[in-house]
Amino acid sequence: MSDDQPRPEIEADAPLDNAEPSSSPIVAVVGRPNVGKSTLFNRILGRRHAIVDDQPGITRDRLFSDADWAGHRFTLVDTGGIVPDSPLPMERLINYQVEQAIDAADVLVFLIDAQVSPGVDDERVAHMLRDTGRPVVLAANKADNDALVLESNRYWSLGLGEPHAISATHGRGIGDLLDRVTELLPADPRVGRDVPTGVPRVAIIGRPNVGKSSLVNALTGEETAIVSELPGTTRDAVDTLVEIDGRPYLFIDTAGLRRRSKVARGVEHFSTLRTIAAIQRAEVVLALVDSEAGVTAQDVRVAAMAADSGRGVVLVANKWDLVSTEPGFSKLFEEELRRKLRFLGYAALERISALTGRRVTKLNHAIDRVHAQFHRRIPTAELNRAVEVTTRRNPPPAVKGKQIRVLYAAQVGVAPQRFVYFVNSRIPLPESYHRFLNNRLRAEFGFEGVPLRLELRHRSNKKGPGMEEGTGARRK
Repeated sequence: MSDDQPRPEIEADAPLDNAEPSSSPIVAVVGRPNVGKSTLFNRILGRRHAIVDDQPGITRDRLFSDADWAGHRFTLVDTGGIVPDSPLPMERLINYQVEQAIDAADVLVFLIDAQVSPGVDDERVAHMLRDTGRPVVLAANKADNDALVLESNRYWSLGLGEPHAISATHGRGIGDLLDRVTELLPADPRVGRDVPTGVPRVAIIGRPNVGKSSLVNALTGEETAIVSELPGTTRDAVDTLVEIDGRPYLFIDTAGLRRRSKVARGVEHFSTLRTIAAIQRAEVVLALVDSEAGVTAQDVRVAAMAADSGRGVVLVANKWDLVSTEPGFSKLFEEELRRKLRFLGYAALERISALTGRRVTKLNHAIDRVHAQFHRRIPTAELNRAVEVTTRRNPPPAVKGKQIRVLYAAQVGVAPQRFVYFVNSRIPLPESYHRFLNNRLRAEFGFEGVPLRLELRHRSNKKGPGMEEGTGARRK
């Protein structure tokens, strides 16, 4: 379980508890409005995640979450309903967002309605998807009976191959659909393929105009050496291998940071999917805020994506050259930032000016520290000694008259960091004690800039490695 701090609602979660710090293939579900994309999204994830309504156009923003099928892990993306050549501003914005999802996807699922005949808009969308060169799986939804399964064959006319008849509502045909999707997933994620082992992979994120492009330019400027530019997983993405003070760093999707998004009528749109894709491919995330503007609601949403990803995080206050030099301002700024981004309380703060280059090259030290903690392993005996001392001095409260004991603990994963505490009860402990366990783990071992995910598992009352009987804990 992650650090137990309150965090804002964001467009979707991207739980990465078991993820390795490498590229997750992206599968985007696209189609016209009201064909059941969100229902399929929820069915695949096994939980209600997107807003589902019978009215067209309910899903207006992309939603994304990690999914797994038969051992194949991928990021599933739900999209709004695409309306080709629509003159309406809202539909044009949705179309733009869908195009962004298509642009980033490795596999496309084109969802159509088996209960109606193919229309002109279906043909236009099919033509657009064919032109991408991406693998496309055609899925005929709402095939709730055998007659409708036969009717789905009408969609052969779209030229996208066999229509997979499914019912997202009832689960019919979903397994066969996912079998086909996973067959088409790239077997070898491209990120890191040409990068030496141990090179930190870094994503730079932030709201528009916060200075991401300036930071990339500063990092790849005169005081650094560009080693090479490598193809990324997103179309037109470029990963830049940079040497700073003699050590290489891979900066993710620098082309996407340098290029302005093209949005109709000048609407400023944050490319959420591209940001999530960059975060997932990274080990360390630089989350930028504008020192002059302060921490905005959008800053909070972007930072929450980094926090939820399980990656290491460095908070970067850019444009520090423009802020007040009055005594006490720096302290007040950090207090505001820590209050609004309290779910990132474990992240260090660096103050820089990407435009002037002030302290930019010092970022590599912060990246190095966080990268090391992201991959750090604690010897089991050392971990259990610390946990035993913690729970002996501060045992958990009794719950429903039962004293809960920690039998032993184990670090079950790095990158991201995951710990399991084995306890003698299935009764959940109070959140306050779970926070206490998490805080004590940090106090003992540090883990600067890295989220800790703690899980409590029930185990019979036996001694574990390095632990004496008679302690206590809960699920975090």
